[in-house]
Amino acid sequence: SDAYLYELMRIGREIMPFDMLAHVAGVHHIAMHIARQLVKTGIPVDLPLISGAAAAHDIGKYGCRENEVRRIPYLHYYYTDLWCRVHELPNIGHIAANHSTWDLELENLTVESLILIYADFRVKNNGYDEKGKEIMGFYSLASSFAVILNKLDNVDTAKENRYRHVYSRLEDFENYMKALGVNVDLTSCALQPIPQRNPALLNIDETVDAFKNIAIDHNIRLMHKLSRELTFGDILEAARSTRNWKDTRAYLNIFAEYFTYMNQRQKQMAMNFLYDLMFHREGDIRRQAADLLGNMIAHYDVEYGKELPQNVNVILDETDSFQLWKRYLDRIILPDHKVIDRHRRWLGYCLKRVVISLLENCKEEQRKRYVVPLLAYYQELGWIDETAFILLDTMPSIPMALLDDAERNVCFRFMEHFASRDVLEIQAAILLNLCEMAPAFTESKEFLHTVNGVLDVVPAKEEKALAYLAYEIRKNCGLPQKNKAAYQEIFEDSAVVSDIFLDNLKAATPWKIKIINMRLLYDRICSGVTMPKLHVATHLSNLLKVSEQVSVRHAAGETLVKLAPMLSWDQRNEVAIELTKGLEIGEFEFSKYIPQYLGEFVLFLHPKELDEFIKDLERLQNSTNDRIASVALDTFGVMLQHYGQYQSRFPELAQVYEDRRKKIMGMILKGFANYQENVKREAFWVVGHELFAQDYLSMQEKKNLFGFLSKKMLMLVEQDEDSELTFFNHTAGWNFVYHFISAYIFQERKFTFSEPQKIAFFPGTFDPFTLGHKEIAREIRDLGFTVYLALDEFSWSKKAQPHRVRRRILDMSVANEENIFLFPSDTPINIANPADLKKLREMFPGKEVYMVAGSDVVQNASSYRMEPEENSIMTFPHVIFLRETREG
Repeated sequence: SDAYLYELMRIGREIMPFDMLAHVAGVHHIAMHIARQLVKTGIPVDLPLISGAAAAHDIGKYGCRENEVRRIPYLHYYYTDLWCRVHELPNIGHIAANHSTWDLELENLTVESLILIYADFRVKNNGYDEKGKEIMGFYSLASSFAVILNKLDNVDTAKENRYRHVYSRLEDFENYMKALGVNVDLTSCALQPIPQRNPALLNIDETVDAFKNIAIDHNIRLMHKLSRELTFGDILEAARSTRNWKDTRAYLNIFAEYFTYMNQRQKQMAMNFLYDLMFHREGDIRRQAADLLGNMIAHYDVEYGKELPQNVNVILDETDSFQLWKRYLDRIILPDHKVIDRHRRWLGYCLKRVVISLLENCKEEQRKRYVVPLLAYYQELGWIDETAFILLDTMPSIPMALLDDAERNVCFRFMEHFASRDVLEIQAAILLNLCEMAPAFTESKEFLHTVNGVLDVVPAKEEKALAYLAYEIRKNCGLPQKNKAAYQEIFEDSAVVSDIFLDNLKAATPWKIKIINMRLLYDRICSGVTMPKLHVATHLSNLLKVSEQVSVRHAAGETLVKLAPMLSWDQRNEVAIELTKGLEIGEFEFSKYIPQYLGEFVLFLHPKELDEFIKDLERLQNSTNDRIASVALDTFGVMLQHYGQYQSRFPELAQVYEDRRKKIMGMILKGFANYQENVKREAFWVVGHELFAQDYLSMQEKKNLFGFLSKKMLMLVEQDEDSELTFFNHTAGWNFVYHFISAYIFQERKFTFSEPQKIAFFPGTFDPFTLGHKEIAREIRDLGFTVYLALDEFSWSKKAQPHRVRRRILDMSVANEENIFLFPSDTPINIANPADLKKLREMFPGKEVYMVAGSDVVQNASSYRMEPEENSIMTFPHVIFLRETREG
């Protein structure tokens, strides 16, 4: 080319001690060697892109100035990106300029980036010749890691751990390629035949590797879709067109997990979609979209993570996150005039969720800059009632500690001004804000002035909720109570409770008033006032089930869980039964909010009642209505999140506690074997998002959970996803589990599980598979065996159902049972054939293999010579164990 790059590299090779030409050629060779093989396996690799990126990845080293020679290893990324932009190669530049090992700290990378980083990692200096010239060499991954670790500057424990973390990701990628048959030792260009073992036959280490490989494969395929603007647009269109809120949630999960790798254009497209979702009729979708919008704004700016040359400022995009924030603030607070009133309110209610998410996810030093544009809206006092309420509702989301005195006074004046509006929800919002602020601002004269001004204006009259808050504010601020008799009546008059029950069930009562009423009821109980606690709990459960406003439902659920310890055993059981009936409604609009709180509430039941509840919930999970089965699964997931607290309440039942925990995990596993696609997706959502992605469970608890679920998940989750949405849902689930595996191995070095060393081979036609068969398998399992149910292909003696039908029934029947698996159908075993029995033993190296059979099978196994002294035959009520000792 006109740039004479090759000539420049040849000249540099002659006059400089290091040989960049050899390094680039080596990296290109490894990258293309791997990429071509991956393409053969069906992995979507852009060969021209990886070739160009590998060739240009170090071109920036020639751009460093004379005074920058010592910083070439750190500065060349910038100059590489600059060269690619100048030559209008932005896609190549994006890959080429981000080939540092530290780029692996990003959660998700395209396969082209992984290949380039991997190839660059393996091509290193292998010494110098007699003329002092650098000799390049190909290293194995482990050897290269040792070399680089020795070369790192200022290595301390933190930096070494950081490096081990990124190395583990490269090692996982290499193992993934090996599992596909890719030759990584550069000895052959042909794919290596890799025997695929059935998931049922894997040990725990092989299961962990299988999880990693599946997660990496899904990540690569999804990143291929997201990194292309055309396919990304198709995904957005599919998300917009879906009518099922659960499908919408699956798309939101994908965007939440992978948005950090989107370019600016894609982020803007996604944020427009999220803004539209804040008009969605489902409250949970609006809340999730608002949370994600705030998170995406906080991470919108593309930060240049590499070292920059002196006096160089990089402008990566014309629009920064602060401009974007101002734009969306205006669109949320002042939507288009065509927006109907209902949607306008839904949109406004989302503002506080966006603010909370933005401030939680942005950098600490940037929080004040994001708050300032929002404060500008509080300086204006001419808002209509609807907008004023939205701003007042959002005010508690602003960290007052960030504000100076003048800015706080803006908020105080705003509340004082709008307190005179004779609008019940505005006055309720103001009093709630003052009540929450009071403990922090009792020394502020301006705040106390605002409190007095508001309390003088807001009429206490017959509205008990406002009178109650006024009483609380005066108490928290140390102010004298003006009308003690009225306040005393709130806590002593039993008619107040009846009035509250009536008001809370009225559609006309503002939702803020309902929240205050629930708070009042709870405070009355805590203060020792004689109250119909069961009546209160039932009232809260009704609000949780039928309230139109999502915030009221969540407030009712939270209050109900706090109230649980104060109820008697029979009262708790009655409330749990009432909420369980709510799950049976079958309409998500009413039942989808129940699991979050029912799962916590039932952990206050007596163990006997809890077992009955689990049995009842199991019945719901087996429902033919996928909506009922899904909410039952959600409830099991919440129970498992908080189940550790139950042991502290009943420490004397430790063993029963563990058995019950396994039963709950088994019921979640059963969701994977369900014949309804929506239920299987929900099971994956519960395991991935609710259990492994959250912090409710400790690392040890997640490890035990993984040990129970992992092999069954591999067997039950179909790898050939039948729809793009299922693929997206599975990708997010696999990714959450992969994050846990990586974190656990980094912390503990490896998984340690005790696996049964005895195998029980249980063949049969199983038409039908009865409870007797299942009980036999359980009994054998409890004796320390791993049981494999081998389903015969057909039966000469009876007309059996089709093989796949029987196998599906077996899957569903034993999905929840620990250490009971289906034997692979692609490996038929004839128990009368010594060669097959030998093959069976070889499938379980190092383990004792037994056969489970009736007396007729024992007679047919005459080719076996049994050794009585080895206890080879053990008789049970229904079965005989027959240990394989030798052939013929």
